[in-house]
Amino acid sequence: ISACLVGSEMCIRDRKWEEAGNLGDSDQNPAKLLMSTAPETEAETGKPRPEALGGEGMVFREMAEAAPFGMLVLSDMADVLYANPQHRTVLGYGVEECGGLALWLKRAFGSESEPRERAMDDWWERVWRRRLPWTCSMRNAEGWMKEVEFRPSVLPGHRLLLTVMDVTDLRLEEQTLKASEGRYRGLFQNCGVAVAVLNGSGNVIEVSTRFEAVSYTHLRAHETGRN
Repeated sequence: ISACLVGSEMCIRDRKWEEAGNLGDSDQNPAKLLMSTAPETEAETGKPRPEALGGEGMVFREMAEAAPFGMLVLSDMADVLYANPQHRTVLGYGVEECGGLALWLKRAFGSESEPRERAMDDWWERVWRRRLPWTCSMRNAEGWMKEVEFRPSVLPGHRLLLTVMDVTDLRLEEQTLKASEGRYRGLFQNCGVAVAVLNGSGNVIEVSTRFEAVSYTHLRAHETGRN
């Protein structure tokens, strides 16, 4: 049951990702259509011009600015080419007001020098260099720690699309489910009576320790009687 609930949460989150633009490797990827017409550097206009994006690009930008998570597009030098408004809601402050991605990360990873530098090194290695999804603890504008998930997607022109999501509540739910499952298994396995769990087809999927002992004793007695 716990696994099903966690799986459902992950499916819902992944479905939101797909519905917000299908950010895969398809040639019809709206993100690629957006970036194929967006400025190569932020210095050209400060941010992508709506009239330069074309029909598909405008559609994607509308989707990005209505998405339930933050989105950043980075150049090959990690300059921010585009940032949707939602990215600011994740921590309560945006990359522009911090002066860029590096300073945004520096603020988010706290004031203690050594842990901050270690966390930033991990971020650049995992997300930027290796292009791997990663979840880390970051401090918001109110000083609270949040669990933030980054998902990178490589775009043409050596650019990188990042989705930024606050997964704090999801992590808390997962931890609660794991704790509940641990307590359930402890009670289940230490139960003084034989208990078996069956699925909808009537197949046994889990048994208690007492059930195993009783079944083994019954099986041995049956085999002894046959012999």
